[in-house]
Amino acid sequence: MTHRSRAVHRARIGVPPSRRTIAVIGAGASGTLAAVHLLRLPGAGVRVLLIDRSAHGPGVAYSTGDPRHRLNVRASGMSAFDDDPDDLLRWCRVRGIEAAPDDYLPRALFGEYLRSLLKRFGDADSLELITGTVAGIEPAVDRDGLRLELADGRSLVADVGVLALGNAAPAPLPGVEPTAAYVANPWTHNALDRAAGARKVIIVGSGLTAVDVALSVSAMNPETEVCAVSRHGWLPRTHTRARTRPRAVELPPDGRRGLAVLVDAIAESVNADPSQWRDVIDGLRPHTNDLWQQLSLDDRRLFLRELKSWWDVHRHRMAPAVGDEVDRLQRAGRLTVMAGAFASARVTGTEVVAEVRTRSSIRRLHGDLLINATGPSSPVGGSADQLTRGLIASGDARPDALGLGFACDADGRLVGDGGICADRLFTLGPPRRGELFESIAIPEIRAQAQALSRVLPACSLGDRAAEQPLAAAAGSR
Repeated sequence: MTHRSRAVHRARIGVPPSRRTIAVIGAGASGTLAAVHLLRLPGAGVRVLLIDRSAHGPGVAYSTGDPRHRLNVRASGMSAFDDDPDDLLRWCRVRGIEAAPDDYLPRALFGEYLRSLLKRFGDADSLELITGTVAGIEPAVDRDGLRLELADGRSLVADVGVLALGNAAPAPLPGVEPTAAYVANPWTHNALDRAAGARKVIIVGSGLTAVDVALSVSAMNPETEVCAVSRHGWLPRTHTRARTRPRAVELPPDGRRGLAVLVDAIAESVNADPSQWRDVIDGLRPHTNDLWQQLSLDDRRLFLRELKSWWDVHRHRMAPAVGDEVDRLQRAGRLTVMAGAFASARVTGTEVVAEVRTRSSIRRLHGDLLINATGPSSPVGGSADQLTRGLIASGDARPDALGLGFACDADGRLVGDGGICADRLFTLGPPRRGELFESIAIPEIRAQAQALSRVLPACSLGDRAAEQPLAAAAGSR
């Protein structure tokens, strides 16, 4: 396909030849931070096209309207900038919002903060917010660069593309057909409205997503009873109100850091003072990605299979207020957690019957509503996203060896077939988890965004014309 095969309207945007046009695909936290760090960098000389199918800034994670949904990192750790850790707190103060460094703020408030960053650092000349879905990316025909094809027929031209896809939707539950009594993704718009009349709700999953869902559906109806099902039946642990004091773990030399040796070292540190296990986990965080990269592929697979659930509940903890509410619901008998493997579910009239395999038997749970809260699936392997499928089919991208995200180089540049790096396609955040296991929290995402802001402006302009036009479908803007 050539650019001439589409009936398009050429609209010149007057970009000077020294400026790069960078298309950031996805405008949630990852994409917003990538854009803001590019726009904030002195002398970067970039124009950013920030593309998303819905709201620019909050994304799915921070669009919730439920004030019960809290950040699980203290406000002091949630600034968009490593070099300005008080930025979020100042933003709150200017707006008359009481926020202390140790507060766990509502997620919706953080979404507003992200949206405000785009207004603060972007203007009409440097930032364009585009609503749409990128369906495909291919080399531009008449210049060095990329042509982005949108699902509605528009085409955009850029020097570089950044895939800021964020977390993917939960993987489908086995044996469950679409029905009004089944919520396949609790974060789609108004997905939980169906819980208002439900007396018994079955949630598959017991991590942070499941906790948020349980809080929301329990608040809708004071008579609702919730049962959360997961393989181990573990809820996330809770942060202490007092700050932890991250403790260094005595690790073996680099060449001897297999998984078994690391686990023994961590266990020894925890056993020295079990009540302070949070200090050990938090002390590991700055080193997690380095340790992950030192593990063999077999050890990484073993960790994902045997230890990831344990790590997640200790590493990704609930805010104290959230933990208090979970305890209250459990004491009242309104929230129970079952250890078992979800097998299937069927709907009989208005009733959901779910089958759960426990160690000793198959149990049947009866409810009015079934909610898939298993958390994000892989954003790459088996993706329903047309863009991702197309990039893999073309050989411009491939899944990493673990299937957690894209194969990337150290800068986040996509690696395609034959180990060849894509010159102009990068990613950040959750799609980098295969090589940088800590890639889903704001502190790590902002570091990746800052690193990209130093790399992307230096990408070659090639033979770009002085006023390369931006193609858009006539009448689409």
